[in-house]
Amino acid sequence: MLDIVLLDIRMPGADGMDVAAHLGQLERPPAVIFCTAYDHYALQAFEVNASAYLMKPVRKDALAKALQRAAKTNRLQQQPPAGTAPRRWRTGRAHVSRHRTDRLGFLDLLPG
Repeated sequence: MLDIVLLDIRMPGADGMDVAAHLGQLERPPAVIFCTAYDHYALQAFEVNASAYLMKPVRKDALAKALQRAAKTNRLQQQPPAGTAPRRWRTGRAHVSRHRTDRLGFLDLLPG
């Protein structure tokens, strides 16, 4: 299980906001920390329940604080606001990759 995910806004073949929105729909969603060079997406990041929004180059102390805050995020805080529909995955992908220290895995984004 993933506890915390670090995302950029713009990634090859994916949009970090879409990934965060889909992760938020998981039964046990991970906390999301954005690490990006784009300052104008901060409000949108918190609309998809990001735990933190860090600007590149990321300072070690800022990352440490964001990781501590994300670790304290409870399940209720990670739920999408009532009445909001999940955003559609624009790239047509059914999964995203995830890296762990010992292996590469995939998160399914589509139900079923």
